[in-house]
Amino acid sequence: MIKRTARIRLLPKVEIEDLYARPDFNDYERTCYFTLNIDEIKYVHHYENIKTKLYFILQLGYFKAKQQFFNFNFEDAEKDVNYIASNFLNTKQDFTAKISAKYIKKQQQHILTLFNYQNWSSSLKPQIKNYLAELIKTHPKSHNAFRELLNYFEHHQIIIPTYRTFQDLFTEVFKIEKNRLSNVIEKLPTDKKIELESLIKNDNGLSQLNIMRADQKNFKYRAIKREVEKVKKLSALYQTAKEFIPTLGISKNAVRYYADITEHYSASRLRRMDKSQQLLYLICFVFHRYQQLVDNLITSFIYHVKLMIEACKLYVDAAQKEHESKLFIQLPKLSKFLQWFPKQEKNPNITFTALSKKAYKILPKKNFDTLANYIAGISFDKNAARKKYYSKYSRTISLYLRPMLLALDLEYYEENSSIMSLINIIKEHYSAGKSPSALKISDELELLLPKDKIDYLKLKPTDKYIDPHLFEFYIYQKICHHIERGRLFCNDSISYADLEQDLVPEDMVDRVEEIANKFGYSKIPIYCDEHLDNMIKKLDDAWESTTQAIATGKNESIKITKTGEKECDLVLMSKKIEVDPNLAEESKLYLKSNGYYISRYHGKIYTGSLLEEEHSNSEICLLSLEKKILDSTFKRQVLTITSKRGHTCKNEDWSLLYDASDQIDDTFFSKLPKIEITQLVKFIGDKISIWKGFNHIKDRYIKRDVPEEIGLNACLLLEAFGIDIQKMADISDLNFNFLKSIHEDFFRIETLCNGNDIVGNFISTLPIFKLWNLYNDKLVADADGQKFATSNNTIQSRFSKKYLGKGTGISLYTLLANFVAVNAKNIGLNEYEGHSLYDMIYGNKTDIEINMVTGDNHSINQLNAIFLDSINVDYVPNIKNIREAADKLYSIKSPEYYTGLIKPKGKINIERIKSQKRGILRVLLSLLIQDNTQSTIIRKLNSQARHIRLKAGLFEYNKIFNSIHVLELINNMPLRKALKTARCRTESYHQLQRFIRKIYHGIFKGKKIIDNRTSAHAVRLLANCIIAYNCIILNAVYEKMIEEGASSETLKEFAKISPIAWSHLLFEGRYNFIQDSMDINIALMAEELKKFIDKYFNKANVTT
Repeated sequence: MIKRTARIRLLPKVEIEDLYARPDFNDYERTCYFTLNIDEIKYVHHYENIKTKLYFILQLGYFKAKQQFFNFNFEDAEKDVNYIASNFLNTKQDFTAKISAKYIKKQQQHILTLFNYQNWSSSLKPQIKNYLAELIKTHPKSHNAFRELLNYFEHHQIIIPTYRTFQDLFTEVFKIEKNRLSNVIEKLPTDKKIELESLIKNDNGLSQLNIMRADQKNFKYRAIKREVEKVKKLSALYQTAKEFIPTLGISKNAVRYYADITEHYSASRLRRMDKSQQLLYLICFVFHRYQQLVDNLITSFIYHVKLMIEACKLYVDAAQKEHESKLFIQLPKLSKFLQWFPKQEKNPNITFTALSKKAYKILPKKNFDTLANYIAGISFDKNAARKKYYSKYSRTISLYLRPMLLALDLEYYEENSSIMSLINIIKEHYSAGKSPSALKISDELELLLPKDKIDYLKLKPTDKYIDPHLFEFYIYQKICHHIERGRLFCNDSISYADLEQDLVPEDMVDRVEEIANKFGYSKIPIYCDEHLDNMIKKLDDAWESTTQAIATGKNESIKITKTGEKECDLVLMSKKIEVDPNLAEESKLYLKSNGYYISRYHGKIYTGSLLEEEHSNSEICLLSLEKKILDSTFKRQVLTITSKRGHTCKNEDWSLLYDASDQIDDTFFSKLPKIEITQLVKFIGDKISIWKGFNHIKDRYIKRDVPEEIGLNACLLLEAFGIDIQKMADISDLNFNFLKSIHEDFFRIETLCNGNDIVGNFISTLPIFKLWNLYNDKLVADADGQKFATSNNTIQSRFSKKYLGKGTGISLYTLLANFVAVNAKNIGLNEYEGHSLYDMIYGNKTDIEINMVTGDNHSINQLNAIFLDSINVDYVPNIKNIREAADKLYSIKSPEYYTGLIKPKGKINIERIKSQKRGILRVLLSLLIQDNTQSTIIRKLNSQARHIRLKAGLFEYNKIFNSIHVLELINNMPLRKALKTARCRTESYHQLQRFIRKIYHGIFKGKKIIDNRTSAHAVRLLANCIIAYNCIILNAVYEKMIEEGASSETLKEFAKISPIAWSHLLFEGRYNFIQDSMDINIALMAEELKKFIDKYFNKANVTT
């Protein structure tokens, strides 16, 4: 009997139905899809019978919507039939059944010709199989590969086949791919297979895999030692993986996917797999995990170097204070000694011994050197103190830092560098097991070490050899310095690899148009050409409109304050160059090749009787006077600049007024009947099918692929609240084994994100959703972080005295769009939030299109505006100090062109941008393709000193966006209000998120970084479910208000009611998942709430 291969499950049942279901149009969609153009009308006239025409228009409209043909009769499409009959065919007759199969087929052929599509046929199977075979090498998860395949069908204008045909294609191709990978895996050397298998071998209840998967807990000695040991154990296998994985012919994405499966599966579960699959997962795990371990080591290395430098600074400061304190105490004794000693001449009988004894009693001998140095003008020797500290703690340095350096393979961006030679000296010496005393380094190293450092690295100037301990820590400081500036890197890590590794190959820039169009971002190919020209014009227009609005008084929200007169400088100019040493700080002279200017100068400026001009603003450039001077008798002559105090000038300042951003509280929701959180989760789960996004971790060749929803409900709550499986079993009606099985198979970051996307998509389809758009009908999102404590240390958990006192914690960085938490990311408290903003926007997989994104000052860096603009999102940060930001603006015209209250700091260097065109395009493509997380690329570009010209071009471009935005904020109160409202929404979300987590103590308890990430996405999903429930109620009220003809003013007020509310929910108690939930009647609740709202608004109107 031939055993049949089970078909792969590509989609949940609900998604299959959605994919193949005939469109169910609303009124707006009917108008869109059934409106005919000239070509379509011509085809309608091919048919004489009204019934045939009607069926053709129906088929045509459905095809335009979903590029498919559907089997239906007129009764199935009654609403669409009535719409077409009355609007296009001018008939009211009843239509029944459907037309003949012959005409249906003919019509479908006409539609295919009209849209240049082809129907599915078996002849296309080889073409699709070949594409799919390549696709699963980059998208090994069938669900993702299926999505990409649907895009392929759309791009090549092919009608999709039946779901079963897709299943057969995938089943066949995955079988071929599995066999292909098995054949490649077989080529692994036998000894390496044994090594890989040993990782999952049960060794007294603990496998090596579990040891390798454990995250570094903190930066203490034992934790670092364990990480070094892991790196050493995996080193040989990693080198094998590094050489072998390219032969597998799979993408980085596929390697991470197989590594993630190994991360989630227990060792016993992996042991039950067939050998080739087991080895594939393990070798990918080794490759990925080793790079994570190296990341941890470099992070720990930098942490301890900085810690040692800071501790040394404190030691030196304390030693200096002690030194000065001793001087303070000993100087009076010296005075007393100097007064006492001459008097001893009158006592000729005193012996030298007796004299010395009395002298030392007044002024102890040990203080002689300190006092002698002070009198000689020799100050406290900080270098000597540093040497003393590093020598004293040399054992600590060697214990923590040396093992990490020996385990790392660092590279420098240039060949034959001195730093690599110095690193090799340290590594070769200590790798051989030699002691520090055997490290004899003399002045022969002067070519590698700066001359001033050689003396510093000797304990005494007369020493022949450099002190090995001082030399060692000096090298460690240099390593840290070069890593942070991107000159030193490790390509066996993720975060500390060379930036060149993160960027796409240079030749890919030649295909920029093809790649950008594939991703749907058509402006990227013209980013340094037409788009740059457009932004330059926009900047110029912004300057013009803003300065005019202030000058004419149209900008009523700017408040100009006169702070009286202020003493400033009178600057006199004559022929000889001679700079007065008393020239005031605000009147510093900057000489230029063909002129000069003075910045931050107040007062009169003139050259004898030749030139006189008064300036009263806070920043003045003399470029406006340059032409007058050069055209004068002083042409080509330098000038004397002198300064006289006592002149007075006007001093003006300004500030912006903000319209209050009001939001109605959750008083309305407190009027609703209270329901248990379990009932809410079940209601939302059933209504919008959240759980269809929860697929099995291993999406093929599995026995149970559909989870029980009551188990998912329970697992969501236990993850969101931060309680373990046993605790949930104790306080609910579900048993431990059932919960454990559901949690292991279906609960992970990917499925939680799928669930969040489903909820977000549902909310976005509600009519009320667009009512919450804040600015010119645009959706303004906001990104912000919230700090949470952690009970178990991980390397991501960091100290923050400001937020957490003495404890450690993480930040949950959330992107909120019209109250929906569309994305989130856990970051360490040492990480800068702004570097992850592009990640958050680009990683938004919902259908919610974000037009603008704001954030606080922590979201700002010198790249976000340009990078977000490249993917069609306006970056509009809510700037805390707009007055300070206005001092850093740039323009396209020279600064002297502008007069008035606000002036640019400088002029945009367009050539600097255009000269880096290829580099800029390469970075933008790299961010799109995502070979590494965008936050890593952005962090490196922001902080590293390499690629200076590329950075300068990017930073210069970013100045354009920043200047436009600040000018817009100054000139546009509705924008300022919109940004403030978006920020307030996020603060409300943070309160809900904090409340959910505090149900059971509010601490993240994950023992691994991934555990805390999973919990964070569970909190987000539960918060989104609560928001969705409230949105459903508010939307029902909104539709009723529309139906009753509510005024736009009333609707505007109604929009201020936030769906982020929870006073009507019960979170604690015993959880019942099995029993039937209460009937939640949304219509009834909406009716009651509508009455309350009517009373509220009537009362508000009377008060007004």
